[in-house]
Amino acid sequence: MTAPKIRIATIFRLALGIFLLCGAALAQTPVLFFSDLTFGPNTGWNNGSSQGAAVTIWGKNFGSTQGSSYVTIGGVQATSYPEWDVIGPARSLERITFFIPTTAATGSQTISVTVNGVTSNTLPFTVDNTTPIYYISIGGSDSNNGRTTSTPWADLYMFDYSHNPKGDSQYIVYVRSGTYSSACSSISAAICTYASGSPTGGPTKQKALVGYPGDTIPVVNTTNLSYGFWYMPWDYSPYNPNNYYTFSKLSMYGGGSPFTNISGDYIRIVGLYMYNYNQSSDSGVVTFQASQGSVVYGNLFSDNGYSSLEHDLYVQTQTIIPRSWVAGDHASQQIDIAWNEVTGYTTSSSGADFFISGHQTTLQYETNNIWVHHNFFHDGVGTYVYIDDNYIDYDIYVYDNLFVNGQGEANGAVMVENTCTSCYFYANSEYHGATAVTYGQLWARGGVGTANIYSQNNIWYGVSNEPPIYQGGTLWTIASDHDLFYNDGTYSAPSTSGLTVTNGMLDVNPQFANVSTESLQLTANSPHATAANMTSSMSSLPSGLLDYVGVTRPNSAWDPGAYQYQSSSSSAPIAPTGLTAVVQ
Repeated sequence: MTAPKIRIATIFRLALGIFLLCGAALAQTPVLFFSDLTFGPNTGWNNGSSQGAAVTIWGKNFGSTQGSSYVTIGGVQATSYPEWDVIGPARSLERITFFIPTTAATGSQTISVTVNGVTSNTLPFTVDNTTPIYYISIGGSDSNNGRTTSTPWADLYMFDYSHNPKGDSQYIVYVRSGTYSSACSSISAAICTYASGSPTGGPTKQKALVGYPGDTIPVVNTTNLSYGFWYMPWDYSPYNPNNYYTFSKLSMYGGGSPFTNISGDYIRIVGLYMYNYNQSSDSGVVTFQASQGSVVYGNLFSDNGYSSLEHDLYVQTQTIIPRSWVAGDHASQQIDIAWNEVTGYTTSSSGADFFISGHQTTLQYETNNIWVHHNFFHDGVGTYVYIDDNYIDYDIYVYDNLFVNGQGEANGAVMVENTCTSCYFYANSEYHGATAVTYGQLWARGGVGTANIYSQNNIWYGVSNEPPIYQGGTLWTIASDHDLFYNDGTYSAPSTSGLTVTNGMLDVNPQFANVSTESLQLTANSPHATAANMTSSMSSLPSGLLDYVGVTRPNSAWDPGAYQYQSSSSSAPIAPTGLTAVVQ
């Protein structure tokens, strides 16, 4: 009997199947971190009916080209993509912009991305079919209707509800590329979001100002302005906050403060580039005064600062508002600050990058439940995260951040001063490549009140003779558990009053993959195995959290530092061999 003939097509299909099997095994899992919009219509782009709003998502492992990859929203695949795998502005994050298809189901939905057959985690999104879309463009006219790309408005203040024809309702405004510098008529600000009669915004009255999809990011020049976007509702009685505003994919520089005295709730500041703000004032490039439920995601803060009173981000509790104006709590609470990049300063005396503060008053407003995570701080001159002031803070979480190459911050990369009822520092990686700081990488300085600080699974890497932790308050307690301490071989164990070190790795080199860039990943030679132990205090964080690059943290064992160790075998499986084809 003659041997059966194997057709070329059969061999091709077999080889293709094996190739796809191996490719799926080798593919990195795409991961989503956040989106600019959390709401949007499935129709109305360019005042038409062919597609809806443009949405941008940020994450990792999207693939340099789209190929056969796709985004799913509301149960259907998007078909139009102005951007795929564009980088930035912060942390080398990857982004995709897609249009909501008309077939996307309305209501509460999710977004996911599928890359080479591997599907990501999901992000929540609400699809509707009624939100109107507007446009602003250089050369437009404020007398236009703003509803199409050929009839755009000219000035950013048309976004404000007092100028927008929809008033205090829900809408999205897209801004074309170019430089914008005009001001509102009532105050020297690009946009005046002030309330004059009742609170604005709500879950079905959200407002978004977003860079146009696929364009160069538009620039807001505030050099000759006092503010970028102005919030001061406590100037009005009754107190009228501005809620549910989104700002995304804009570039801002110049004078004043881009986002001053934000007192509204559920504000989203996403994917902005804010640079060269050097005003002499006690404030921040972004300042929250009395806000709840707001987020600051994926922004690049670069070369800002004037003095020790100037910060990139200032979270504070507002005590100016009289209680007679409004009932309830005016504290800054439930604010999520993540995936940002902070670098550089223009003077040697600049203030802390992120300053979390509050006030002691007879009304006892407290700043609480603030999350600072997955941020990249590098090449600055001030303290990176500073938690300070009187009788204010509790449940402040600082985790999965990189603190790299601080240029001589005398007070340490992270500082807690005065009272913090419960401050948690989990799984951060700190590498200080400059001269030794006076008070160590984590400085806890006493003043008034008591403090309870928990430091766990962090890597504190300093230079010679630099103390990793300095504790200076007799009423304070610092609990260090499974932290790794190293300072070029001259390490001495922390022994200050009130400090307890448990399961610490003392004077152990973490064997970073690279100490000169963003990559402080662990290697096969890192002592990660001996430190992998999440204790009960970390259980205050939700399960299933991601590390700095999106690797899922196990619920029972976090490696030290911001990266969960990934072996080469787990990231690149071996292709199957020894397969036999039977041909009939």
